[in-house]
Formats: sequence, C-alpha cells, structure tokens
Amino acid sequence: MAWLSSQTVVFLATVASSLTLAAADLAVVEGEKPGELVFVRNSHSVLFRQKREWIWNKLFVEEEKPTPTAYKIGQLESSRKVDGRRYEISGEGANSIFTVDLEGDLFVTKTLDREEKNSYRLTAKMFDRNNMLIERSGEFIVHVTDINDNLPVFAKTFNGSVMERSSPGTKVVQVQATDADDPTTANGDLRYSLTDDGDLSAFEINSETGRCRDWFFL
Repeated sequence: MAWLSSQTVVFLATVASSLTLAAADLAVVEGEKPGELVFVRNSHSVLFRQKREWIWNKLFVEEEKPTPTAYKIGQLESSRKVDGRRYEISGEGANSIFTVDLEGDLFVTKTLDREEKNSYRLTAKMFDRNNMLIERSGEFIVHVTDINDNLPVFAKTFNGSVMERSSPGTKVVQVQATDADDPTTANGDLRYSLTDDGDLSAFEINSETGRCRDWFFL
C-alpha cells in the first residue's frame, strides 16, 4: 500500500485549489470563426456556450429611393437580454451604405440601384458593456426591391421576309427584347406590338412571344 507524505498531500491540495481558481476565472465565448471556442479571463461567473438567438426580420430597400438623410430599414435583435449591449456589422456596404446604432436599428445611407447590385450580405455581432462578445450572427441579407425604371430594348435590328403566295400564319420574323428590371415581377414583363408606321393590314405579332406572321395570302 502506497503512502503519501504530508508535504505531498499539501502540494496536491494546493494544485487542486489553483486549478479550481483558474477555472473559475475563465469564460468560454465564441471566437471569430463559426464553431470556435475561446477561453478568456472573466471577473464574474463562467459563461457557457449557448445557441445563437438572433431574431431576424426580412430586410428590404427600395431601389432609387432618395436618401437626403439615412432611414431605418430594420432592427438587429437577439432574444438574449444583455445590459448595455451594442452592435457591430461587417460585410458588403457595412458602415458606409449601411450603419447600425446602439439600439440595433439598421439604416441605409445611400440610394441603391437593383440593376447594379440586388442584395448585400452582412454579419452582425453583439457585445456587452464590458466589450465582451455575446452574440455572433450567421449571414443576413438586405434585398434591393425593383421599380420599373428601365425601358425594354432590342439588341439588334430584325429583318423579316415571306414568299409570295405563302399560307396565312407563315412566320415572317421572330423579335426579342430585353428589360433590365426584375423578370420575376411585372416590371420585367414584356409585351410586343407593331407600330403604326407603314401598312400593317397584312401582318400581326404575338404580344407575348414576339413572333410576327402574315395572316392572309400575299
């Protein structure tokens, strides 16, 4: 049977006490990278990693909206209650196009063009009054909504022909235009028609497809 001297017992007790104090003086917080844990010195109780509890609303900005002054488009908010919290944002347009105040209100400072860029990806962080990182977000997106600010254009000049005595309904030419507005909205919906220049009595065009054809014997 092994025996420990009184000096060894005292030493082990001292080591255990030091380890206990050291553990009590450390806090576990999320690092800069997703899933990364960092030990930091902490004067209060140990913090344990918790799931992220950001409350995101969909964020939208209308393109071409004037910005004589910055205006609010949403709010960064977490269900975790922290006294003296403050927010930081980073990513596309952070702290230039988009700013955030101490309450988490998100503002846009510039007029945006959806055809130039239709969305912005950002991240947010929340700190407590001691500048300790409390909440680190995943990515959130600010969408730029479309207005009907572009005219349809033809990429080239279309020329058609048809042989004489062709049957009614023979295809003469297929035209196609493009519109820079959002094609998933009515703003990007295209319709075709023939102008009043010239004799239109022998031709018609499909307003949706742009197919032009003759409709009686020529």
